[in-house]
Amino acid sequence: MQDFALGSLTPRGTRRVIYNSDPSNTTARLSEPVATEEELRQVVRCYADGAIDTLVQEVWHQGWTQFWRTENCGYDARPSHQRLVPMMDDGVMPVEIYIDECCKQNIEFVAGFRMNDRHGHNADWFEQLGEEKPE
Repeated sequence: MQDFALGSLTPRGTRRVIYNSDPSNTTARLSEPVATEEELRQVVRCYADGAIDTLVQEVWHQGWTQFWRTENCGYDARPSHQRLVPMMDDGVMPVEIYIDECCKQNIEFVAGFRMNDRHGHNADWFEQLGEEKPE
């Protein structure tokens, strides 16, 4: 193995700042009781102002979704995430707004899925899930 001095490596790609956004980083700061499309776009613009070129937005964990909805699993019941429900009821998925604004801001968007995120709770639910869907 070659010995490298700190800072001597050449970058291997174009990404410089990758931001992994926890689901509540955004929703905790949105309007109550209902968030707006413009607020979500402004969040992405702030990322662009901070020179973030890749956004990984967590959109699924602990068996529920954030920023989009499906019949296959529940939606995040926490109050801050409920601010996005009226938007989805109107047929607009917040993740679509994020993707659109990321494109406008030249930010690569990656949907993050936390596959092993249990946070130490929901033990009964995870036991049931393991029995029903062992794969």
